[in-house]
Amino acid sequence: MSLFVLAVGVLITAGSLVLIVAPGVLKGILSVFLDKNWIRVAAVARIGIGVLFIFAAPDTRFPGYIMGAGVVILLAGLTLAFMGSARTKAFVEWWMAQSNTVMRLVAVAGILFGASCIWAAI
Repeated sequence: MSLFVLAVGVLITAGSLVLIVAPGVLKGILSVFLDKNWIRVAAVARIGIGVLFIFAAPDTRFPGYIMGAGVVILLAGLTLAFMGSARTKAFVEWWMAQSNTVMRLVAVAGILFGASCIWAAI
C-alpha cells in the first residue's frame, strides 16, 4: 500500500513542478472542472485517495502523518461532494482569478507535500 502513497507523491510533485513553470495550466484545468459531472469525479477521487491513504498509513515511515493527510483529503472530498454546484463554481472561479504568483506559491506547498509523501513511502 505504501506504493500508492509513493505514486500519489510523485504525481503531486510532478504536477506542482509543471505549475511552477506554467501556472496557466492550472487555470485551464480548473475551467474544465466547472462542469458538474467533473466536480463529482474530483470529489470521488479525493474520497478514494483519502481512504487509501488511511489504509496505507501503517505501511509508511510516518503513519500518523499519512493517516492525518488521508483524513484531510477524505474530508476535502466530502466537502466538495456536498458543497453544491453554485458554491463550487464560485470557488473555482475565485481560484482562476488568482495571480500567477499565488499559483506558484500553492505549487511550492504541493511540492513539499508530494515530497513528504515520497519520503514517507520509501
